[in-house]
Amino acid sequence: MENEPRRLLADEQINGTNPISVLEAVGRGAHKPSEIAARFGVPQTQLAKVLYALMDCGFLHRDIPLGQSERNPKNVLYSIVDPSLRFWYQIYSPHKSRWPSYPASAKQRLLAQHASTVFEDYFRSRHPDGRRYWEKVGEFDMVRPAKEGTTPGRGVIVSEVKFRSLAEPERSRLSDDVRTRWQRTEASRRWPVRRFEIIDDSLLRA
Repeated sequence: MENEPRRLLADEQINGTNPISVLEAVGRGAHKPSEIAARFGVPQTQLAKVLYALMDCGFLHRDIPLGQSERNPKNVLYSIVDPSLRFWYQIYSPHKSRWPSYPASAKQRLLAQHASTVFEDYFRSRHPDGRRYWEKVGEFDMVRPAKEGTTPGRGVIVSEVKFRSLAEPERSRLSDDVRTRWQRTEASRRWPVRRFEIIDDSLLRA
């Protein structure tokens, strides 16, 4: 595991320290281009080449909110595609020196944090027309057209995804919270909502 990222990058002939550093930054929570550039103290334009190289090789994914142009998106978030590589940069690398001293509960929280991102990816894979959506007022795990193949203007489904079992009171509270946050978005004035849905780990047992 220690050498896995460097080996994968070498296999794809992506060399130098910048690719490793970019993946490290994304794994530690810098998902916007401006945030990644700030970690390096350079303009965003200087990172364009390495970002595209990492995307071309399938290491990074560029996420765009539903409804925005692919050619000229206003907002972009980057994430690490491969779950094992994401685990390396999100969990293993930041915590490897302190891991032996963590209590079991802390380790379980970190593992659950990683598993939740994989679960969200799995849910989105079931709805190819859906995407994450975000504005300054908040972020939503997925927004998709109410019917496959339709446009958002005909209505959307707004989803919140939790990688745990939810009792009905918590499910209801989360639904109210998502509805309240959505009502503050610009998207709420463009797209009528057909329903708000709360997804938990019962999806895996269905």
